[in-house]
Amino acid sequence: MRTKYLSSINSDRSADIIVCPSFSSEAAPYSLLSNKEIVEKIVAFTFPHAIKLHPLTFQNKNENNPMLSLSKLEQEHVDRFHTSKSILPNTQTNTLKLIEHARVLICDSDSSIPFEALYFNDHKHILVYELAEKHNVKDDRQKYFHVFHNVQQLTKLLERYFAGELECKTENSHQFFLEKYEEPDGKEIERLADVRQWMMNRLDLDQNFDAEKVKQGVKDQFQSSLTQMTLYALGEHTTAQIHILCYGDIDDVFHTLLENIAEL
Repeated sequence: MRTKYLSSINSDRSADIIVCPSFSSEAAPYSLLSNKEIVEKIVAFTFPHAIKLHPLTFQNKNENNPMLSLSKLEQEHVDRFHTSKSILPNTQTNTLKLIEHARVLICDSDSSIPFEALYFNDHKHILVYELAEKHNVKDDRQKYFHVFHNVQQLTKLLERYFAGELECKTENSHQFFLEKYEEPDGKEIERLADVRQWMMNRLDLDQNFDAEKVKQGVKDQFQSSLTQMTLYALGEHTTAQIHILCYGDIDDVFHTLLENIAEL
């Protein structure tokens, strides 16, 4: 899970402070992306930092993407973030690398990012946004986070960090991570399959299965009824590629009609 010592990994000072906003929906606009004041504050940062948006926020606005539920307000704020020189391109897909190198993370409480950061146990400062009325007192992760509800609180946290006065809450976070998740070893899918008994024949518990054959069988079933949602589930194509696969012929016909409209 660690990438810090790989020779292929390069880091610069902009990676010390990482902003990783998540997104919500029209019905539940609770994300950092829904807070205009905080978005404007981040765009106006004068110190080195990097902004890593969720990959799905890079979709074409006109693309029919069933996996995305960005609200109109969040889309406006995504566009605002794109005016920043600190935004990372969509080709930067390794969020884990950014999390590991960061000294300060600014993200949503309701996100996987802050929990993943607890693995590294290297005195990070994790600043999480949440609405005050959505605070969950039973969330035992909170003891490792600095929570902010508005732009004023975020500003004070950053001022304390730069002054060397911000308490580090992640000193024992690695042990907490292991208690919840165990040590990542690349075999998480196999463990999940074991827990859910995907590889077990209920009629004959001693029967052996070829895991690769089962995986290929599932993939073949998906591909036998190829739909846009199936392509998203398979995860083998980008959003743009899926659009071409699903709508390429229609787009070609439409463009042909436009080119020959004078003759119709």
